[in-house]
Amino acid sequence: MSHFTDTYEMVRQITQEGVDFFFVSFGEREIIKIVQYLYIGSFQGKELYNLGFGDYNYRAHQYFDDIVTNNGDPYNVYHTVLATIPNFFQIYEDATLIVEGSDSTRKFQEDCRIVCTRKCSLNACKKAHRRINIYRSYVNKYLESLTQEYEFFGSLTTFENQLLIEDYIKDKKYLSLLLKKRKFIV
Repeated sequence: MSHFTDTYEMVRQITQEGVDFFFVSFGEREIIKIVQYLYIGSFQGKELYNLGFGDYNYRAHQYFDDIVTNNGDPYNVYHTVLATIPNFFQIYEDATLIVEGSDSTRKFQEDCRIVCTRKCSLNACKKAHRRINIYRSYVNKYLESLTQEYEFFGSLTTFENQLLIEDYIKDKKYLSLLLKKRKFIV
């Protein structure tokens, strides 16, 4: 994931809760972006961090992961986000990382129905899960080479606030992706 040449320059900031990577999207406008790795608990005896991504408001010190800015540079932005993952594992080499889409939440779907123009049914929001699908399609496309360095798992649901995970199966529609760095014996 660090092989991209079209990434933006990043600034890393280690915090008490994890690590943040800041960069500027130079598309139609200059927009500050943040990739935030936030500690959310323990999972199978390992620290679990969530990958969050969005536009960053430096005055308010907060980020917004529910905005679609369409700034004209989607590949540069996406590749920059992916390029932070190896950097994250350099800091937290024994951690597990979870990736979920902010558009996969029940709240997103409820809010979307209020202003929906796509005539979605009550059971299915057509705008839901787009973000996790982008990450999932990348993993599917490069799974063979990625598994040389990372172990992947997928989650379809949670049960009583617990993730139900399985070894990653290519082309399966997961709601969450989990990965951890492979351990190599020297």
